[in-house]
Amino acid sequence: MRRYLTALGILVILFCGCGEKKDVETKLTPAEFTEAFAARLTEMDDGLTCHRNADLELKLETAEGEDHNVFLDNAYREYLAAPEDIERVLSGYSNAALETLRSPDVEQVVIESVVPVIKDAAYPRDAMKSLSAKGYDTEKLELYYEPLNEQLVILYASDTEYNVKYLNCDMVKSLGLKPDALRQRAIDNLKTICPPIQKHGQERVFMVTAGGTYETSLLLLDSIWSSEIFPVQGDIVIAVPSRDVLLVTGSEDTEGLDQLREAAKKLVSKGSYYLTADLFVRRDGKWTRFNE
Repeated sequence: MRRYLTALGILVILFCGCGEKKDVETKLTPAEFTEAFAARLTEMDDGLTCHRNADLELKLETAEGEDHNVFLDNAYREYLAAPEDIERVLSGYSNAALETLRSPDVEQVVIESVVPVIKDAAYPRDAMKSLSAKGYDTEKLELYYEPLNEQLVILYASDTEYNVKYLNCDMVKSLGLKPDALRQRAIDNLKTICPPIQKHGQERVFMVTAGGTYETSLLLLDSIWSSEIFPVQGDIVIAVPSRDVLLVTGSEDTEGLDQLREAAKKLVSKGSYYLTADLFVRRDGKWTRFNE
């Protein structure tokens, strides 16, 4: 899935210290957003019936009797962060929902589509807790993950045109790969799937972009984390406040560290796929939490 976000807004937060946008109109309530999303879905597929289970939750039914529950929390948070982009948000998430509805059998995993995804360490537990509360059998859906450090974990996902579908333990087992081989194959796939990696910003503070979906996954690409590519003061320090934001400075750059902390806090509070406001330092080829 490709979800391009505007890098300019993040750079404004980072370098100008002013990320607040003025409301140009009254924002939709959760109920209104749910209705707008349902209208967009039926407009895209006139054979679809949408039932509103609750605010930000829809049940979709096809004429053939297939059904699928859609949860709109991330879509709504993304809309609130940029209300002027409502058309992009509605279209992108509607396409993702329809793709899932039309191809519900995700048990058949194609190894060429598997990529690594970085999440905060609490994500697997919180995701299962949320699904359990919604009535799903979480025993069959238990997510597979590996620790990156104490704060972050690596999940694996199947990248499709509109979705990133996380793999559960049974799906990973079906691939028949040992953990090291799985990670390397996923990293190789990431290099193929990702748009060109770009570096933005000043000489001491940077933002790294790669299409808007897998920026944090770039932590696993050892080849890019060098002083030649990032000429910072001291060791490389990064912030990953959300899956689409990767900020870089140096461990001895006081001003740069302050900018990363401020930007990370703002983006965690506003992002739709937020991770953590913590900073991480790269030493001996590993990422650990940065503590001054």
